[in-house]
Amino acid sequence: MIAAAMERLAYLKYLFRPGAWRWLVRRLDALVVDHIQPWSVLRQPEGCQIHPTVSFRHPASIRLGRFVRIQNHCCLWASPNSLITVGDYSGLGPGTMLYSSNHKYEPGVPYVKQPWVEKSIDIGSNVWVGAGCIILPGVKIGNDSVIAAGSVVVKDVPAGSLMGGVPARSLKDR
Repeated sequence: MIAAAMERLAYLKYLFRPGAWRWLVRRLDALVVDHIQPWSVLRQPEGCQIHPTVSFRHPASIRLGRFVRIQNHCCLWASPNSLITVGDYSGLGPGTMLYSSNHKYEPGVPYVKQPWVEKSIDIGSNVWVGAGCIILPGVKIGNDSVIAAGSVVVKDVPAGSLMGGVPARSLKDR
Protein backbone atom coordinates (compact mmCIF):
# COMPACT_ATOMS: atom_id res chain seq x y z
CA MET A 1 0.00 0.00 0.00
CA ILE A 2 2.87 2.40 0.78
CA ALA A 3 4.48 1.58 -2.56
CA ALA A 4 1.23 2.45 -4.35
CA ALA A 5 1.00 5.78 -2.52
CA MET A 6 4.62 6.61 -3.37
CA GLU A 7 4.00 5.76 -7.01
CA ARG A 8 0.94 7.97 -7.02
CA LEU A 9 2.85 10.90 -5.53
CA ALA A 10 5.70 10.54 -8.03
CA TYR A 11 4.02 13.17 -10.22
CA LEU A 12 5.05 15.86 -7.75
CA LYS A 13 8.52 15.96 -9.33
CA TYR A 14 6.95 17.43 -12.45
CA LEU A 15 5.67 20.45 -10.54
CA PHE A 16 9.22 21.72 -10.14
CA ARG A 17 10.26 21.51 -13.79
CA PRO A 18 10.60 24.73 -15.83
CA GLY A 19 7.27 25.80 -17.34
CA ALA A 20 5.16 23.43 -15.21
CA TRP A 21 3.41 26.19 -13.28
CA ARG A 22 2.78 28.23 -16.43
CA TRP A 23 1.16 25.17 -18.00
CA LEU A 24 -0.87 24.48 -14.87
CA VAL A 25 -2.18 28.06 -14.72
CA ARG A 26 -3.19 27.92 -18.41
CA ARG A 27 -5.04 24.64 -17.86
CA LEU A 28 -6.82 26.07 -14.83
CA ASP A 29 -7.77 29.20 -16.78
CA ALA A 30 -9.18 27.10 -19.64
CA LEU A 31 -11.12 24.96 -17.16
CA VAL A 32 -12.68 28.03 -15.56
CA VAL A 33 -13.46 29.82 -18.86
CA ASP A 34 -14.85 26.79 -20.73
CA HIS A 35 -16.46 24.72 -18.00
CA ILE A 36 -16.94 26.45 -14.64
CA GLN A 37 -17.85 30.10 -15.34
CA PRO A 38 -20.48 29.29 -18.01
CA TRP A 39 -22.59 27.33 -15.54
CA SER A 40 -23.13 30.50 -13.51
CA VAL A 41 -24.48 32.31 -16.60
CA LEU A 42 -26.18 29.58 -18.63
CA ARG A 43 -29.96 29.41 -18.24
CA GLN A 44 -31.11 25.79 -17.99
CA PRO A 45 -34.85 25.34 -18.40
CA GLU A 46 -36.83 22.42 -17.02
CA GLY A 47 -35.45 18.99 -17.75
CA CYS A 48 -32.16 20.02 -19.42
CA GLN A 49 -29.42 17.41 -19.16
CA ILE A 50 -25.94 18.76 -19.88
CA HIS A 51 -22.88 16.58 -19.41
CA PRO A 52 -20.17 18.25 -17.26
CA THR A 53 -17.57 17.98 -20.06
CA VAL A 54 -19.52 20.29 -22.38
CA SER A 55 -17.53 23.41 -23.34
CA PHE A 56 -19.26 26.80 -23.70
CA ARG A 57 -18.18 30.21 -25.00
CA HIS A 58 -20.33 33.28 -24.41
CA PRO A 59 -23.04 31.35 -22.52
CA ALA A 60 -25.18 34.50 -22.33
CA SER A 61 -25.65 34.05 -26.11
CA ILE A 62 -26.90 30.45 -25.77
CA ARG A 63 -30.63 29.69 -25.46
CA LEU A 64 -31.71 26.16 -24.54
CA GLY A 65 -35.26 24.84 -24.69
CA ARG A 66 -36.95 22.52 -22.25
CA PHE A 67 -35.74 18.91 -22.00
CA VAL A 68 -32.64 19.52 -24.13
CA ARG A 69 -29.94 16.86 -23.81
CA ILE A 70 -26.30 17.72 -24.55
CA GLN A 71 -23.95 14.77 -24.28
CA ASN A 72 -20.26 14.56 -23.41
CA HIS A 73 -17.51 16.60 -25.06
CA CYS A 74 -19.80 18.91 -27.05
CA CYS A 75 -18.73 22.51 -27.81
CA LEU A 76 -21.30 25.29 -28.02
CA TRP A 77 -19.29 28.34 -28.99
CA ALA A 78 -21.49 31.37 -29.44
CA SER A 79 -20.12 34.85 -29.98
CA PRO A 80 -21.10 38.21 -28.52
CA ASN A 81 -23.02 39.19 -31.69
CA SER A 82 -24.76 35.89 -32.52
CA LEU A 83 -26.90 33.33 -30.72
CA ILE A 84 -27.04 29.57 -30.51
CA THR A 85 -30.61 28.37 -29.92
CA VAL A 86 -31.57 24.74 -29.27
CA GLY A 87 -35.31 24.01 -29.24
CA ASP A 88 -37.39 21.91 -26.85
CA TYR A 89 -36.81 18.13 -26.76
CA SER A 90 -33.67 18.31 -28.94
CA GLY A 91 -30.39 16.51 -28.37
CA LEU A 92 -26.76 16.85 -29.32
CA GLY A 93 -24.75 13.64 -29.55
CA PRO A 94 -21.26 13.24 -28.07
CA GLY A 95 -18.56 15.43 -29.57
CA THR A 96 -20.92 17.69 -31.50
CA MET A 97 -19.59 21.19 -32.18
CA LEU A 98 -21.66 24.33 -32.83
CA TYR A 99 -19.81 27.49 -33.87
CA SER A 100 -21.70 30.72 -34.46
CA SER A 101 -18.58 32.56 -35.61
CA ASN A 102 -15.71 31.84 -37.93
CA HIS A 103 -12.86 33.61 -39.71
CA LYS A 104 -13.39 35.07 -43.16
CA TYR A 105 -10.69 34.58 -45.73
CA GLU A 106 -8.93 37.53 -47.27
CA PRO A 107 -5.84 36.76 -49.36
CA GLY A 108 -2.63 38.28 -48.04
CA VAL A 109 -4.03 38.89 -44.54
CA PRO A 110 -2.44 36.82 -41.74
CA TYR A 111 -4.76 34.32 -40.06
CA VAL A 112 -4.79 36.16 -36.73
CA LYS A 113 -5.88 39.39 -38.46
CA GLN A 114 -8.68 37.88 -40.53
CA PRO A 115 -12.12 39.45 -39.97
CA TRP A 116 -14.94 37.43 -38.36
CA VAL A 117 -18.29 36.17 -39.60
CA GLU A 118 -20.86 36.01 -36.79
CA LYS A 119 -24.20 34.39 -37.63
CA SER A 120 -26.71 32.76 -35.30
CA ILE A 121 -27.43 29.02 -35.25
CA ASP A 122 -31.05 27.96 -34.73
CA ILE A 123 -31.86 24.32 -33.98
CA GLY A 124 -35.58 23.61 -33.90
CA SER A 125 -37.62 21.39 -31.59
CA ASN A 126 -37.39 17.59 -31.52
CA VAL A 127 -34.10 17.58 -33.45
CA TRP A 128 -31.46 14.90 -33.01
CA VAL A 129 -27.91 15.80 -33.95
CA GLY A 130 -25.74 12.68 -34.08
CA ALA A 131 -22.29 12.22 -32.57
CA GLY A 132 -19.39 14.20 -33.95
CA CYS A 133 -21.38 16.64 -36.06
CA ILE A 134 -20.19 20.16 -36.83
CA ILE A 135 -22.74 22.94 -37.33
CA LEU A 136 -21.36 26.14 -38.80
CA PRO A 137 -22.49 29.79 -38.51
CA GLY A 138 -25.85 30.84 -39.94
CA VAL A 139 -27.43 27.36 -40.07
CA LYS A 140 -31.10 26.84 -39.25
CA ILE A 141 -32.25 23.26 -38.58
CA GLY A 142 -36.01 22.75 -38.88
CA ASN A 143 -38.18 20.95 -36.35
CA ASP A 144 -38.27 17.13 -36.30
CA SER A 145 -34.99 16.76 -38.24
CA VAL A 146 -32.15 14.29 -37.77
CA ILE A 147 -28.50 14.99 -38.57
CA ALA A 148 -26.49 11.79 -39.11
CA ALA A 149 -23.32 11.24 -37.08
CA GLY A 150 -20.19 12.89 -38.41
CA SER A 151 -21.99 15.36 -40.66
CA VAL A 152 -20.85 18.91 -41.33
CA VAL A 153 -23.87 21.18 -41.68
CA VAL A 154 -23.13 24.28 -43.75
CA LYS A 155 -26.63 25.23 -44.98
CA ASP A 156 -30.20 25.27 -43.68
CA VAL A 157 -32.00 21.99 -43.00
CA PRO A 158 -35.73 21.82 -43.84
CA ALA A 159 -38.13 20.58 -41.16
CA GLY A 160 -38.55 16.81 -41.04
CA SER A 161 -35.35 16.05 -42.94
CA LEU A 162 -32.69 13.41 -42.48
CA MET A 163 -29.34 14.95 -43.43
CA GLY A 164 -25.89 13.39 -43.55
CA GLY A 165 -22.44 13.64 -45.04
CA VAL A 166 -19.67 16.15 -45.53
CA PRO A 167 -21.07 18.59 -46.37
CA ALA A 168 -24.48 17.45 -45.15
CA ARG A 169 -27.08 16.80 -47.81
CA SER A 170 -30.63 15.50 -47.73
CA LEU A 171 -30.83 11.71 -47.42
CA LYS A 172 -34.62 11.44 -47.06
CA ASP A 173 -37.62 12.92 -45.32
CA ARG A 174 -38.30 11.75 -41.80
